[in-house]
Amino acid sequence: MNETSTEEFFTPKHKQLYTIAKWANVFSWVLLVFFLLSLAQNIFSTNAQFNASYNGPATGGLFGYLFENLDALFFYATTWLTTLVKGIVYFLVLRGASLGMNMIVETDLNYRESAQEVSHVE
Repeated sequence: MNETSTEEFFTPKHKQLYTIAKWANVFSWVLLVFFLLSLAQNIFSTNAQFNASYNGPATGGLFGYLFENLDALFFYATTWLTTLVKGIVYFLVLRGASLGMNMIVETDLNYRESAQEVSHVE
């Protein structure tokens, strides 16, 4: 198949769908990094707040306090895990949407190519 026939197959709608899929893929990685940075910031700010309020370094720090008080550990762990799970879910949804759009374009192009081959044979 030469370049001109490839251009004929790749219609403006294919290009548009492919562009959206590409941006969804890029945006999924941006969101994942954002949520991981948000999680790290949340942990560090909680640790700094604890150290300022409870003389943390002298008492074993935030994590020493959390392992002594399981209710606080549960609260902070669920808060941090919620942020992490949100990021992972958004990442997977956008990656899935991107993959789905790419599959639609590829399937349509394959059907067009096979239909053209059948019409040339007949």
